[in-house]
Amino acid sequence: MTIIKPMKEGPLVAQVTPNLKDPVGKDVKPEKPAFGLCRCGQSKNNPFVTEHTAT
Repeated sequence: MTIIKPMKEGPLVAQVTPNLKDPVGKDVKPEKPAFGLCRCGQSKNNPFVTEHTAT
């Protein structure tokens, strides 16, 4: 079962890899068993979190 926890002022942290799809339906594979999903839309690697600062 996938567990997704919202971090205060941060990303959604997903544990146990869910089946993710990009906007055109292609499978998206995370590189780690736990990862952050960007909520602000400024990630350079959506849907995953990258180092960035909200403006």
